[in-house]
Amino acid sequence: MSETERDATHTAERVAAARARLHAQAATLVAEMDRGPVLDFPAVSADDVRAHYRGLSAWVAGGPAVDDVHDLELPSAPPIRLYSSHDPSWGDRRPLLVYLHSGGWVVGGLIASDERCRRLAVTTGALVASVDYRLAPEHPYPAAIDDAWAATVQLAAHGRQLRADPGRIVLVGDSSGGNLAASVALRARSRGGPAIAGQVLLYPVLAADRSAFASARAYAHGVPLGLAEMDWYTNAYLGGAPIGPDVAPLLNEDLEGLPPSLVVGAECDLLCDEGRAYAERMSSAGVFVRYELFRGTVHGFFALSGALDDAARVTTLIAEYLQSLFGAEVDQIVPE
Repeated sequence: MSETERDATHTAERVAAARARLHAQAATLVAEMDRGPVLDFPAVSADDVRAHYRGLSAWVAGGPAVDDVHDLELPSAPPIRLYSSHDPSWGDRRPLLVYLHSGGWVVGGLIASDERCRRLAVTTGALVASVDYRLAPEHPYPAAIDDAWAATVQLAAHGRQLRADPGRIVLVGDSSGGNLAASVALRARSRGGPAIAGQVLLYPVLAADRSAFASARAYAHGVPLGLAEMDWYTNAYLGGAPIGPDVAPLLNEDLEGLPPSLVVGAECDLLCDEGRAYAERMSSAGVFVRYELFRGTVHGFFALSGALDDAARVTTLIAEYLQSLFGAEVDQIVPE
């Protein structure tokens, strides 16, 4: 057997091992994806990737109706779309979720995120502000984090005008959006505000080097978000810049003073272990952390509401987190 054949056999064995851990819905989804076009990383363009991911809309459910959707124009901030679903239980202390979308800093935007934001608004009763940050490679680092930061600062400043409680701002992000949410929370802590009451990090990108993480080896092939794909996204985002703490939050040595956090991992995801590591490090630094692992599922499941029940389950989990976050039992760790 040639070296090429041995490599192919080894990869096939790793793919089979990774897929053996999928639950039934995730296995069905991956099998359906296999029948569609496959991107050949790294030999792809940003246009190729965006066209491919528009095709994933087949696995996204229709968004629920909300009471109001409108676009905001705030000073020095990127476009923001605000979602509202009437929920009298919050009264005049309605939380504001700053949502930062997934897509490897290259894909996504207001339209692609619409269903997720509607679902968040209806399930949580909070206001949801979807941030249309600039995308790489046309706008490499630090464009996305700077936009996420500017949006958060302006939303905090205008919170009462939006009928939100500016003391109840929660950052929410999935994948690369989780990376941006974590980075914004760190900036807010380091710069003395705005006050961030919580952060929700769904299978976030956090590491500069994932070679030490077992999940990165186990799920490098055969499930959504392969290692070659992750490397391509990172390189597109960096645009030649070095990886620093703004890009890889795990590089931050000091995690004290971060807001109470919900960190969610997908078991069959190469990023799983770095999310767990970040949760453990925050907890060791005295941060209130709730960590939840969704077993048998894949990276990106929050967005795949038409294929995976896990999408609805994690949305309910976020609603429960908000209720506990702003309840009397944890009031002492919520910034005013």
